[in-house]
Amino acid sequence: MSILNSFSLENKTALVTGGGRGIGAALAQALAEAGADVAIADLELSIAEDTAEELKALGVRSLAIEVDVTNAEQVKGMVEEVTSAWGRLDIAVNSAGIANQSRAEDLSEDAWDAVVGVDLKGIYLSTREEGRVMLAQGSGSIINIASMSGQIVNRPQLHSHYNAAKAGVIQYTRSCAAEWRVAACG
Repeated sequence: MSILNSFSLENKTALVTGGGRGIGAALAQALAEAGADVAIADLELSIAEDTAEELKALGVRSLAIEVDVTNAEQVKGMVEEVTSAWGRLDIAVNSAGIANQSRAEDLSEDAWDAVVGVDLKGIYLSTREEGRVMLAQGSGSIINIASMSGQIVNRPQLHSHYNAAKAGVIQYTRSCAAEWRVAACG
């Protein structure tokens, strides 16, 4: 057995939020190259469909799902669509995210809500639904994309709200990992 075979994801299913472009699309491509079937979830269905078609060319199954990760019902439907199509969910990569710049003293409540909504609430809603499936099936991996900005303040970017959201992603992910490890191991 070659070393690469030990990293094979054949017969695994994956879901990538924000998978239509950027980091999400690159991660979806890597999962597909490793053999996983990959669902692409994105706010823009046409972009998700384009990426899903590219992955199918690699010889894996792929489907496109339109989802607003800030909407609990849509997120629940996204996870149900994957498990209905493929019977399980083995890997979830939550990479949907947005950013905008504003001086902290000028930051509008709407700008705060938009960034924290997608970057933190979207992680919470997605992780919650994915976790329910994985706990019930007894296995799975959730990868939440944060940023070094969750641990440091990048200058000269004016991202107080983005930094706060990404710090929340890091701590929420740690908390779920610790809680669910105890649930799985007793």
